[in-house]
Amino acid sequence: MLAPMLAWVFQSRATAGAANVDLISHAMAELAAASASRWRVQEATRGALAPWPLPVRWATTDRARAVMVRWSAISGPRQGEAAIDLSGQYTEVADMFTRLGSPRRLVILGEPGAGKTTLAMRLVLDLLDRRCAEDPVPVLLSIGSWNPTRQHIRGWIAAQLAAEFDPLRRITAAPDGRRTSVAARLVDEGRVVPVLDGLDELPATSQGPALAAIGGALRRHDQIVITCRTGAYEQAVAVEGPLASVPVVELAPLPVTEVDRYLEAAATATGWQPIRAELRRSPDGALAQALSTPLMVWLARTIYRTPTSDPIELLRGECRHDRSTIEAHLLDGLVPAVYHKTPPPDAHRPRWSPRQADRWLRSLAQLMTIQNTYTHTWSGVTRAVFGRWVDVYTALVLISALALLFVAGYRTGLGNSAQGVLISALAMIILLGPMVGSLSPLGAWYLGERRIQVHRTAAFIQGGVVAMLIGVGAQAKPISGHAYSIYDGLRQGVVPGLAAGLAWMIIFTTWGRATTARSILALLGRIPWRMAAFLEDAYRRGVLRRVGPDYQFRHARLQERLALKGDAASAGHRMPRVAGTAGS
Repeated sequence: MLAPMLAWVFQSRATAGAANVDLISHAMAELAAASASRWRVQEATRGALAPWPLPVRWATTDRARAVMVRWSAISGPRQGEAAIDLSGQYTEVADMFTRLGSPRRLVILGEPGAGKTTLAMRLVLDLLDRRCAEDPVPVLLSIGSWNPTRQHIRGWIAAQLAAEFDPLRRITAAPDGRRTSVAARLVDEGRVVPVLDGLDELPATSQGPALAAIGGALRRHDQIVITCRTGAYEQAVAVEGPLASVPVVELAPLPVTEVDRYLEAAATATGWQPIRAELRRSPDGALAQALSTPLMVWLARTIYRTPTSDPIELLRGECRHDRSTIEAHLLDGLVPAVYHKTPPPDAHRPRWSPRQADRWLRSLAQLMTIQNTYTHTWSGVTRAVFGRWVDVYTALVLISALALLFVAGYRTGLGNSAQGVLISALAMIILLGPMVGSLSPLGAWYLGERRIQVHRTAAFIQGGVVAMLIGVGAQAKPISGHAYSIYDGLRQGVVPGLAAGLAWMIIFTTWGRATTARSILALLGRIPWRMAAFLEDAYRRGVLRRVGPDYQFRHARLQERLALKGDAASAGHRMPRVAGTAGS
């Protein structure tokens, strides 16, 4: 009898193990397909392919060598100090990353607008195109939301993947028997290649600790790619030292000849001849320097793409002699240019005028700058509006609310102490768990951070329970007296019950606080009422980019410029705050 039982146990475990293997393989295939679809759309939206990809080039420059370990620490003692040839251009990035001798680790440096994100996107797409069934899946993640002092990098990557791809939230058994999410297994087992974009978008004080945390988390066979502005990476390495076994490359400025050829093919405005002549005549002049990055070339092409536009503005006034003035002019011209165009395909009404779009995008940039972030989330907007003291107020009201609930539940026990305690405990169990979960970062992710319908459902459930409990208990007499009936409690407690439920929804739920913050900003004209549609429209026009379910400006320089314009336009008018100061 024992033998059949043992055989059945081992067979069950083998079946479960095979099912887990199938689950992981299927999840990797789903992740690869979803990533490829997303980044192809993003690449097209960014205009990286029209009329052809700009030939961004890179090499291990002197500045790159200064912030990396010796070649022997990368390629091993047998190779000694022989350098690995990591130079190349845009279409060769995957070949460079996977060539023989490459550690499949890389840091990509460059000046603002040099094309780091676009190159990282191309790397992900090329790796996905040549990926075999069991190869790790490259995933592009904006690292700006990571807090290296609070969360391990692998845990953060798993949380990001689970938040962006619903199938990865499923719970499975790890090889050691632990119950964990599919996302965590993929990360822990090295089945993803994290491409971490924008180390410089972390707060300056976090960039060094982030570099140290990444270095400490790297295992022998882990693959990784990091992008960062050159200056920010130099400062981080000066504090924490270079990453072990990770080569560094730096993007080069675009050659004048390539810019000239690109503008000739891409532009339709008749005024480009003087611009091209100036580039050829002064290859080191202010105009050539300004148009030495893909961002500025794209802006110029986008702003002056119609026959009625005239790029000769770039050679007039202060623009003629100053690179920064030209760049500011191009950044300022993006929003009016794209909002004068016909709405993108599948865009929904209403349409926004260039003036409205400019005002609301400036306000959005200000809000994100106040939060010290490059990613728009409603939890961040809530904190920007209500201030950093909102959690203190929430805690105080929480204590008061729980005390009121206990008293209400106890009195609703109709004179019976056991019933009163039971009702009070039930009320706190029902409300305290979801509420604390919705306030904490982990709970917010679990509920589906940035998925407003989930927050709304949770808010109404909690508000309804509070309204019922307060309504029932509002008119109950003390234990020593005669209690009202349930009907009397409901009839006479409707107003306090509804008021308590509404107050709970506004103060304690993520959806309630975000809705209140959004309503305040919309009433003040700082954002449109249909904010979700506005963000999607701005993404389709190329002003914003998607980062999972959230949005960022197409480039950090665009956000910084819009925030600066917003500050100038609203001089003397402070950003609306209910309490405290966020981001100070």
